[in-house]
Amino acid sequence: MKTCLKCGAQMPDNSLYCLNCGFANNQVCPECGKERAPGSTFCGYCGIQFFNSADWQQPQPTASELMPIQEIPMQSIQPMQSMQQPGGLAPYPAANGTMYPAEYQQYSAPPAPVAPAAPKKKIPIIPIVIGASALLIAGVVAIVLVVTTPSRKYKKAIKAFEAGDYAAAAAQFEDISDYEDSADRAEEAKLLMHYTDGKKAYDAGDYEKAKEEFEACGNYKDSQTLAHEAETAAHYTKGVILCDSGNYDQALEELAKATGFKDYDQQILRCYYRMGEDAEAKNEYEKAAAAYAQAGDYQGASEKVPECYYKLAESNKSAGNLAEAVKNYALAGDFSDSKKQLQEIGYNLGKEALDRNDLYKAAEYLREAAMADYGDARTIGLQAFYYKAQALINQKNYEEAAQYLRLCSGNKKATKLLTDAVGNLCIAGKPDLARELLADYTGADSSLWGSYVDGLVAYVNKNYDGAASLFKKAGNFLNSKSYYNASRYGQAVRLLGDGAYAQARKIFASLGNYQYSKDLANACAGETYYKAGKWQKAAAYYNKVSRKAVATGFNVQARKTHVVAKYNFIKASGYWTARSNIIYVRRVVGKSWRQWRAGNLWPYQYINLSYTQNPDGTFNLTGEVCYKRYYEYSFSDYYAPSKDTIYCTINLRNLKSFPTSIKLPTDRPSGYETLKYKNGVFTMVYARNVKSNGATLQYRSTVKYKK
Repeated sequence: MKTCLKCGAQMPDNSLYCLNCGFANNQVCPECGKERAPGSTFCGYCGIQFFNSADWQQPQPTASELMPIQEIPMQSIQPMQSMQQPGGLAPYPAANGTMYPAEYQQYSAPPAPVAPAAPKKKIPIIPIVIGASALLIAGVVAIVLVVTTPSRKYKKAIKAFEAGDYAAAAAQFEDISDYEDSADRAEEAKLLMHYTDGKKAYDAGDYEKAKEEFEACGNYKDSQTLAHEAETAAHYTKGVILCDSGNYDQALEELAKATGFKDYDQQILRCYYRMGEDAEAKNEYEKAAAAYAQAGDYQGASEKVPECYYKLAESNKSAGNLAEAVKNYALAGDFSDSKKQLQEIGYNLGKEALDRNDLYKAAEYLREAAMADYGDARTIGLQAFYYKAQALINQKNYEEAAQYLRLCSGNKKATKLLTDAVGNLCIAGKPDLARELLADYTGADSSLWGSYVDGLVAYVNKNYDGAASLFKKAGNFLNSKSYYNASRYGQAVRLLGDGAYAQARKIFASLGNYQYSKDLANACAGETYYKAGKWQKAAAYYNKVSRKAVATGFNVQARKTHVVAKYNFIKASGYWTARSNIIYVRRVVGKSWRQWRAGNLWPYQYINLSYTQNPDGTFNLTGEVCYKRYYEYSFSDYYAPSKDTIYCTINLRNLKSFPTSIKLPTDRPSGYETLKYKNGVFTMVYARNVKSNGATLQYRSTVKYKK
């Protein structure tokens, strides 16, 4: 047995309805068939409200309000055939009038007997029952409509969304935007609507619309990427259409924006090819040649270029424009008889240019004729070729310059220019071209010019050992000896930087006056003596080094300063006595003044210095300075040994060079004492101004010391 969820009456386990109150106790929603939770009044899936007798049941009429029950003879009751089940029992009426299946009879209690009621005034029960039923139905419908309409719309929108009808889903979700997550669902449906419409448009080839739809999706999924692809595809399609219609410039602009889409690069070549075809058909050969050149190998376009230039040259020749004809025959290369035409016409134009002394043009016209030994083109064009090559080298166009210089074989001036051109070609990383030019130019033993070019390559790469060896093999070929010396110099500079002073000095000495060889040889000697602790000799060699001398990887001037300064420190150490002194006193009153001068020496002034070297190479200078400081009006007390004798201590640390000026401590803020050093001589300088009795006394004194 189980308990009714409504009234608590006991009922069989397989009973669907309570026989006491009629409440449906089945656990399946009659609308969607989903299982419902016990005691729930609404379906959690579709939102439908379950039957609840307490909420829906209208008040039942009492027994006294019902019509009297008339007894009907049993024999007059006929069975209702339509209610009978084949082979079973007829439906069974419940107490509240509901008809239940016959099989429930076995679980139903017999109806309670009704006591006979006193006769009352008959009330028409049918209209009352009908009216009450109508009100009940209207209330139920109203409640159902109010309660279930949003949920039903939500369910309908979900079905549209799942079916892929995103436009309908978006509209339906928006209609119930306040219900659950309908607002978010509406936005998602809109995005999917644009997204799917974009894909459909893309697949249909409507790339402009596809781009618009994808852009409307914002950052949804890969919409931005697809929008870019659609835009690229649109440019591609437009470019192809424009090319087919002959609008080549616009087509190229569109195809250039379709980078990466399908065969866009081939479509560009195709566009240039068609442009060339159209231009050639109109006898616009120069434009056709340029277009075919852009088309590259597309359908053999590159092979059409020389043909177009040949046709253009023939056209110019027929029109008498020989200068242009020569230019275009040259561009035609080996097509047909272009070379022959170039030589003949070029030779004649070259002679005319020579007659008017236009060497620059003459060289251009005669070049092909001279290379083919046509007539006397090489002989008459020698000066012009040299002039042209010189101009090209000034423009640093070494490759073309070498092409003209190869026509000047045997000319010394041209040979010098050729070495510059070949050297610069090696520097530019074109040694093979340099070899080709030298072989064609000189006709010399290949081992000579081969070693020369290899030497240039080694020299450019700062392989001075290898370069020196190769230039030595080249002997006197071109300027091999100059490059040999340059390579040896490079070797020595590297050795100097590496600290191999003896080896470097030997090479520098062998080079004589080459660059800074003498200066650097002395620097090598200075470093050798410095390492040996012979600082006086080291300084002597460095004093021979020019101030202009430099070496890569070795700071010559810095080392010179260091070595000489160190020697000066050592030389300055010891006891120095006063050698001479001069005293000036000047008395100034207003604009008038008087001056006294005394030169008598006070012999007790001295300097005693001591030098030490630190591990880091810096120096310390310590010692004492004794001097006479004069500041009285007369000289009467100047010679007194103890009067105003000053003793100053010197303590200078971590010096890198010998100081040229040492400021000494003083107790006179209006004066100063300075010890100066120059060329091995110390000088003490004193100065002070004193105001007294309306006058200004200016004192100046200097003392020079000797060792």
